Amino acid sequence: MWDLIIDKIESTGLTFDEFLSLYKVFSSENNIRKIQYNSDMLNSYLEIEGRGLIKIITNDNGALTFYMREAGNILIKSFNENPETEQPPQQIQQKLTNNNHKFEEFWLTFPNSDEHGIFKKTRILKAGKDNCKRKYIEYLTKEVKHEDIIKALKYEIKLRRDVNNGQNKMTYMKNSLTWLNTKEFEIILETMDEEQNDNSSDDWTSNNI
Repeated sequence: MWDLIIDKIESTGLTFDEFLSLYKVFSSENNIRKIQYNSDMLNSYLEIEGRGLIKIITNDNGALTFYMREAGNILIKSFNENPETEQPPQQIQQKLTNNNHKFEEFWLTFPNSDEHGIFKKTRILKAGKDNCKRKYIEYLTKEVKHEDIIKALKYEIKLRRDVNNGQNKMTYMKNSLTWLNTKEFEIILETMDEEQNDNSSDDWTSNNI
């Protein structure tokens, strides 16, 4: 068993300090068993940040906060997979690339502001790209379908840009980070299903921000 664990850690190209540092960040973000690891060498965290496995943020007081990136999550989660079903490294990398492309499609689709047609810009709607990406890819790893998110987003944009009373309903749209954090796509998909079933005429686009 130990040979297998050592081989798997070495196959990642990380040192044991780097791997344990990565796991410590992972365990702090997830409800799993923590490890007693007190080395906390800054160089280890800087190294795994350089590999794109975590993100380090320095606050106003100089304290450091560590966040997992998608590549780091996939690397750690791969250790829980059955060796018979474990994905080869090239498949893991392909999955990462696909998820990044999917997020970029979402980001390009999301409106920059509430400006459209005759209406001038009053609000910026894109906010916190890095946080949005982390949240978006988290949903993808939890089996939320990218196609459903994009479908819901395009549906909301279409409804809000439909000018039928001289009011700019885009002004009431949630910004990108709030839109993801509140799972707005789930609400919209439910609304779409309801409208298909009963042709509801309720207007929900004027009270959402």
